[in-house]
Amino acid sequence: RHSIKVKYNGGNSPIEVLTLMGETIAGSVGTVDAIYVREFDEQLQRLCGVFGASERVLRTSLPTSFTRHTSRLMFFWSNALPLAYYSALGPFGTLPASIFTSWAIQSIEDIGVQLEEPFFVLPLRQYSDGIFDAVNQIDRNYEVYEPPSSEAMTSRVVDDRSGLRKLHSSLH
Repeated sequence: RHSIKVKYNGGNSPIEVLTLMGETIAGSVGTVDAIYVREFDEQLQRLCGVFGASERVLRTSLPTSFTRHTSRLMFFWSNALPLAYYSALGPFGTLPASIFTSWAIQSIEDIGVQLEEPFFVLPLRQYSDGIFDAVNQIDRNYEVYEPPSSEAMTSRVVDDRSGLRKLHSSLH
């Protein structure tokens, strides 16, 4: 089984950290007990999965049906609020308290709608652009590292030895 080493050139910091952690774990093979290496690798895979899930949650907008349902529920709740306030506040306190409470709750709901941008039910263009950018970033930031062949390593050792002999003979 051949392992391919990857060189990361920057871009997404969490991916860079995960890559370095993976290289560290791979480099510990032979020096750390295999049980621990396997456990580290499994934990790193779980961390990668959690990172991917977090990215998807961050980039996925709320469906408009959820927003519409919340708006309808808030409408009925605001209309029922005076009935709950009347016994505690009387006829003169019910109206201002109901208006203020309904305004505050509806404002919070409106801010949530604006944050989620529910007008793009399935922003396929955004998803495809995100995937395209991620693939291009991987292509730009990673270089496949091919380890030198055994012949190249042998010739390098021979060259180094002959160079050392020349250096040694020139010094004496």
